[in-house]
Amino acid sequence: MSLAELKDRSATLATKAISVAINVTSAGSPSIRAIQPGQLFLVYGFYIQNLEAADVTLTWKSGSTAISGAMVLVAKTATAVDSLSVFSDIPILKGRAKGDDLVLTVAGGGGESVQGWVLLTEGAF
Repeated sequence: MSLAELKDRSATLATKAISVAINVTSAGSPSIRAIQPGQLFLVYGFYIQNLEAADVTLTWKSGSTAISGAMVLVAKTATAVDSLSVFSDIPILKGRAKGDDLVLTVAGGGGESVQGWVLLTEGAF
């Protein structure tokens, strides 16, 4: 892929991408983004910060189906994952069924307070 093609794809993605805030204040599996019927989500990156004094475990889900393994986020740290810097049009996570919400399960040993953002697109794909 040429540099011009890469810039064009990045510009197209940037016009369609949605940045959604993550603000989880208790253990559980909250919907991070409600997805419209007939649509799938594609995740291109996320940043999550653990505000707790204890480690937390994070799992991304499409509805109730896990689409990532359990990820431990150490107390008072953050992590960022993205595909935009190298593979601008390759998602890191994808919805499993049309209409499934993007869900983040948070579990750990305390109040489970995490914040951050996720960059995604929605479409019929």
